[in-house]
Amino acid sequence: MPFEKTRVTSLHLAFKAHDIHELGCHFVARHAGLYDRYKLRPTLVDSTFTPDDELPAPSFHAACGAALAAWLQGADTRVVFVATDRPMFWLCAQPDIRSLADLADRLVAGYPPAAPPAVFLRQIWAERGLAPDALQVEAARDDNARIGLLQDGHAAAALVSSATPPSVMTALGFQPLVFLGDEIRVATTGLAVHASLCEQAPELVRAMCACYLDALRLIHGDASVVQAALRGVAAPIGGDAAELAALLKCCYTAAGRSPLEALQTGADRMAVAMGVDTARPVSGLYDFSFLD
Repeated sequence: MPFEKTRVTSLHLAFKAHDIHELGCHFVARHAGLYDRYKLRPTLVDSTFTPDDELPAPSFHAACGAALAAWLQGADTRVVFVATDRPMFWLCAQPDIRSLADLADRLVAGYPPAAPPAVFLRQIWAERGLAPDALQVEAARDDNARIGLLQDGHAAAALVSSATPPSVMTALGFQPLVFLGDEIRVATTGLAVHASLCEQAPELVRAMCACYLDALRLIHGDASVVQAALRGVAAPIGGDAAELAALLKCCYTAAGRSPLEALQTGADRMAVAMGVDTARPVSGLYDFSFLD
């Protein structure tokens, strides 16, 4: 290791969704003892109702899609680690829906308009040449509510997260229509921090990145460890740990980073969907120097 920590450091890890999409590396690092190896003591913080500038210090944020949206609007944020650039959200539909076009003027149970998954869905809709006004989305609080609207027949489709794996939706009688990770390449989860943390505590940022790199190696190289780490996550949602581990291996990066060209394209597409300036180079947001 290029550094050596001699004492345990407490930190906060903020999340928007308690699922494998955002917290896959955390679940694996916790189970495999990686936090102990790097002398880190993370405390999870649900940031749904807490602005980023009010999070306790020092804080890392797993929601890198939200970090990108904030940066596009002027926030002084850095993404130092990319866990995935394939957004792990599935648009699942009633059996009579065969294509995205079939959803025109029919209700989709989804996310608030400013949330990254909602932005991604608008991107995909527009890029298919479909009329913007024909996309009817009703925001719901979580997957349970979205699926409830689908089961009740109120919605023709629901945009669900990795908290509800595709096999669960299929078992309920609904069909995955679009996997956002096949359509959009943008860094959605990993480690984001306020720029000041990179200057004030670079050794802490480097330790978290090294810890999560070790977690990635396990995700891609040791299915048994990853499945054991995810069993507690899978049980409440009726999923299978092997399926969740396979999803992580499919969607997660191998080295904690993505090519800047791809990240620029994803950021530009997101900026268009958000209606903000697209001229900013993403080298001002993504800093992978802590991985070296």
